[in-house]
Amino acid sequence: MKKRMLFIVNPCSGTVKIKDSLLDICQIFCEAGYDLTLNVTKYISDAIKEAYDLVVCSGGDGTFNGMVSTLVPLEEHPSIGYIPSGSTNDFARSIGLNGSSIDIARQIMTGSPRKLDIGAFNQLYFSYVAS
Repeated sequence: MKKRMLFIVNPCSGTVKIKDSLLDICQIFCEAGYDLTLNVTKYISDAIKEAYDLVVCSGGDGTFNGMVSTLVPLEEHPSIGYIPSGSTNDFARSIGLNGSSIDIARQIMTGSPRKLDIGAFNQLYFSYVAS
């Protein structure tokens, strides 16, 4: 049975350069053996309605934070990946995540997972900045 993957793309983040490499990225994920669901939305919580083995988002810092905020309260936590495509991408830079979208997609498929700190404030979760 194939592993299930949700790829969420925020069409409103940054300069939307992800659109130029979207098919190549999807092909990388499929060739790695994932049954891929692509969801193009800026509302992350609306995209995650089922259980997945891996959830990857492409967008800016807010998109990543939205994914984390949606997934942390769940009983089962999938692995997550992030392809930064926002205007600033402070969070991605702070964790040393750089390269083209295609390079990062390959890293998600071949790299090793790492743990990140997640903050909580009044039962709201955040990955980088609470304000």
